[in-house]
Amino acid sequence: MKSLSAGLLFLCGLLSHCRGDLYFLSVPPSIELSKNGEAIDVGDVSHMISYMMGFSTHKITSWTGVKALDIFNRPKANLFINLHVPSPSDISVTEFKAKFIIKGSGGAAPSLEETNAAIYHASSEKKPVIVDFEQEQNVFNILSYNTGVLNDLPVTFFDMKDRLAKADSFIASLDPASCLNVTQETDVLLLGEIQTMKDILSLLQIDKSSVDDQVPDSYYFTISGVDALVKTYGEQSCQVKEALRLLEKFIPEFTASFNKLYDNQLLAEVNIAGEVKREFLQVRRTRSLMATADVAEVLEGFVEEPVMAEYAIYINIAIWITVAIALAVLGSSYFIWFMDPGRDSIIYRMTTQRMKLD
Repeated sequence: MKSLSAGLLFLCGLLSHCRGDLYFLSVPPSIELSKNGEAIDVGDVSHMISYMMGFSTHKITSWTGVKALDIFNRPKANLFINLHVPSPSDISVTEFKAKFIIKGSGGAAPSLEETNAAIYHASSEKKPVIVDFEQEQNVFNILSYNTGVLNDLPVTFFDMKDRLAKADSFIASLDPASCLNVTQETDVLLLGEIQTMKDILSLLQIDKSSVDDQVPDSYYFTISGVDALVKTYGEQSCQVKEALRLLEKFIPEFTASFNKLYDNQLLAEVNIAGEVKREFLQVRRTRSLMATADVAEVLEGFVEEPVMAEYAIYINIAIWITVAIALAVLGSSYFIWFMDPGRDSIIYRMTTQRMKLD
């Protein structure tokens, strides 16, 4: 009996680490989601977000969690936060619009390659903003397309320590008794991820020229610092608990600020995944759309032909011209059918034969 119970506990623990929780923190008024949607495969996340962003996808859009979608009023941007923690239950997400369970993730990072490719193909001439950020091997990778304001952000570990030491860093807002220490390498990795995300938001708020346009943008942020803290201090350590509390406060505030930046037209998700699987991150990294010289070549063949940015205008023109013609034909037919033939109309003159008088 004990062995059976132990086996069930092991199985439950294994399943909890093989799944992820996808929360929609911000949804524009044009989209309506079920509070608790269906479970989806990790590979379908990009399809689902592409669909909600108003683009065509490779997969049939039959998710029951999407109750309503206005294709004429699509979101201005998508914000995806991929958060790696020991277990999805370790962090609490209280305010969300909808929740989906990601099946078979195994710690895999969902890729937005289809969404990014669709945005690029549909709006490349208008230059959409596409940003991908993650920390790996003590390097803070900020890959971006069509925004030069992020070029001066720190990317090395030592540059990040200097950034955190400045007076305007968010470290000043931490509790003085916090377990996280900026002098410890592992702690700096997590604090640096949060600082980078804050700096990106601040730079976009200062220079809104790339945000205030008519093309959708895409942001992908990965937070893996908690996983490093677990490996260094242990899952029940003060540092890990402090980091989880910090992220529970930071993520909603960060999302709300991003939503305000895009005039409440932001689609935002946070994926609560398990421990970092580097092979998945490498796959996502090499196949993602970022600021490379061969960006068009990278994207080639990713998605079907997407709709154009002006698709709503063309559809409206086609629909209303068709309606106008139909009403004109119907109105003309009605008046002709019920016309009084006794009147001296052109139809009466052409169809009535008069008797010849001597």
